[in-house]
Amino acid sequence: MDRLCEQSQVLENALWTAIRVMCEQVALLRHLAEATTPEVSARHLENARETEAKALLIRNMLLTRG
Repeated sequence: MDRLCEQSQVLENALWTAIRVMCEQVALLRHLAEATTPEVSARHLENARETEAKALLIRNMLLTRG
């Protein structure tokens, strides 16, 4: 495997790891939103939505690259 292909694979693996971490963060934010005041809950849910959108963007990029 040449150096460029190797670097590409390392980058792809890092991006998949980032997606998994972001999904865990979304789950945690939603859990926290259930156990707090409505005002704080709204912030947690907004952060969860933003994080989920970013993870989806990365995921779609990875799946559609060719």
